[in-house]
Amino acid sequence: MFAFDGVYTSDDTQEEVSASALSDIIAAVINGNDGCLFCFGHANLGKTFTMVGDDNSARTIGVIPTAIAWLYKSIKERKQKTGARFSVRVSAVEITNQKEQLRDL
Repeated sequence: MFAFDGVYTSDDTQEEVSASALSDIIAAVINGNDGCLFCFGHANLGKTFTMVGDDNSARTIGVIPTAIAWLYKSIKERKQKTGARFSVRVSAVEITNQKEQLRDL
């Protein structure tokens, strides 16, 4: 089952989207659960930019690189506190157009 967490507009910054969308997912993953962030919308609205971003500044980094950075930071903190071991697997894909072509991000 998936929970609907939020809707974001072009007025929301990359930082706001990441903070809102990722905090619960990262916490769940650190506690041994699977995590999924699903981005859906019409073509040419900025979904790929939101997810991948641009590395020109910290303000334009996408949700995917932010999630990876936060995940590894959280893993490091948990390992220091508890000595826990982690195995991480990440997939980031985009399904495009009517032919439903899959593109690895």
